[in-house]
Amino acid sequence: MEPLPAAALGPISRKLYSEGPRWQNWRPETVDELVAILAGRVVIAASGANADGLAAFEEIRDELEALLTARPEIAQKVDPVYVQADPATGAGAPGALKPPAPPLNMPASMPPLRPLGASGCMWVFPGGAAGRQAASYLAGALRASNPPGLVVRVFSTQTPVDEFA
Repeated sequence: MEPLPAAALGPISRKLYSEGPRWQNWRPETVDELVAILAGRVVIAASGANADGLAAFEEIRDELEALLTARPEIAQKVDPVYVQADPATGAGAPGALKPPAPPLNMPASMPPLRPLGASGCMWVFPGGAAGRQAASYLAGALRASNPPGLVVRVFSTQTPVDEFA
């Protein structure tokens, strides 16, 4: 998936800020508009022509994070969970920097495995409990199916980084 241009966040960010500096003042329909823009996105493009949109988004970012903490039903729509396997770790490191082999069969009950970028070392799941469970499963499966010592990290913006080493 392509990065979300931060320029697309500028107008809605300014609209939310004009409704009030605290998320409790924001109108639900305006929040829904921002959620629709952010849903399913894992990267925000911030450079060049996107600088102004990023600056506007930064004005509301802390309040948005407070809203996501207070409203988990919204957070799961916009809070992806990332899994990163570090190819510089494990048996043979640091010599052979090759992507780890992903598990062949993820349980059907879990969200689909989506690669992030072309490195072969990062994946993303939707937020919420199902995404965190799938990420933990993938971390364990990667460690079990690759040479000993592979370090796998799980990132979520609502919780600290989990490292499986």
